Amino acid sequence: MKKIIFCCQWAYDKENSWSGTNMAVRKRLNQYFDVLDFDYGVRQPYAFFSKINDKIFKNKIDTFNHYNNQFKKKYGDGNVVFQFGDLPNYEGNIRFVYQDLTMGYIRYLCNNNKFVFEHSSFQHLPKNEIDILAERQDILYTQKDVHFFTMSHWLAKWLVDDYKLPKEKVDFVGGGINIDVSKIDFSKKTGNKFLFVGKDFERKNGPLVVEAFKKILIKDKKYELYIAGPNSIDVDLDNIHFLGNLSFDDLVPYFNMCDVFVMPSIFEAYGLVFPEALSFGLPCIGRDAFEMPYFIKNGENGYLLKNNSVDELSELMLKAITNHQMKKFVIEHASDYFEQYSWDTTVKKIADIINENIH
Repeated sequence: MKKIIFCCQWAYDKENSWSGTNMAVRKRLNQYFDVLDFDYGVRQPYAFFSKINDKIFKNKIDTFNHYNNQFKKKYGDGNVVFQFGDLPNYEGNIRFVYQDLTMGYIRYLCNNNKFVFEHSSFQHLPKNEIDILAERQDILYTQKDVHFFTMSHWLAKWLVDDYKLPKEKVDFVGGGINIDVSKIDFSKKTGNKFLFVGKDFERKNGPLVVEAFKKILIKDKKYELYIAGPNSIDVDLDNIHFLGNLSFDDLVPYFNMCDVFVMPSIFEAYGLVFPEALSFGLPCIGRDAFEMPYFIKNGENGYLLKNNSVDELSELMLKAITNHQMKKFVIEHASDYFEQYSWDTTVKKIADIINENIH
């Protein structure tokens, strides 16, 4: 088998690093390659890089340089590298970079779309530090032996159309969901329950969902909204059920009992919760932005919010929950969503592309 070096920033709980993504990919790559490991150990995401001062930010950059040097000492050059994120920069090797986002896009938002940037989770990062990280990526992106795997269609498109990367250097491969199929039960649905899941309540547009739901209650009191994710919200309505921050296993009963998933995020790098919801038979309502239009076929398995409007969202929510044909369609195709968005499917795409590009 061909050798590949797996470069990853593990959390202390390896199984749950990046919501299980790192381990899911690592395990499946074993089917295709002789996988060696290199842990580059920096555990803070970019958004937390310098909430205190410039010295701490500089230390993080120095740490990336340190791990880059450690890699060279251990493995040298001329390897095939699979890495999560594009820092450190293992120059001298054939690199395949898997990412859901790029600092170049965050720089773009910072300069061109203040509303979305302020809800991106990167808004606390000073502009000069965004520029430094983006400029480091600019160097990587211009090197010849680098190929980029994106979780999302929209990022692949942006990298080619706006960032001007050669099309042959960028491939959409998607991302996988972690669902125990035996726990899916369509029989629990009663036709009157909405579900919202999002720890970052503001970024996921939770306040808009609550206001839209209040308008629905004016028309009919039978509907219920279940909110999971945030630690607390300032809402006191009998029809709104606040669940707190639940594990995925604890969320399963709510995916089973609810009828429509609604999460029109202001900013969403990918959004695995959408294919998770579809796999549980829930039509989805998202915003017409980022990856949401690729998950949601408007009018077929859900609806897309065009404007950040309470009235429009309220209408779409009521339209979805009363659309029996749509709910039937999603349930009938639930297994297709599960297969399409599985880690087996994703990693096979990754392995095929790597094999096509190495000799």
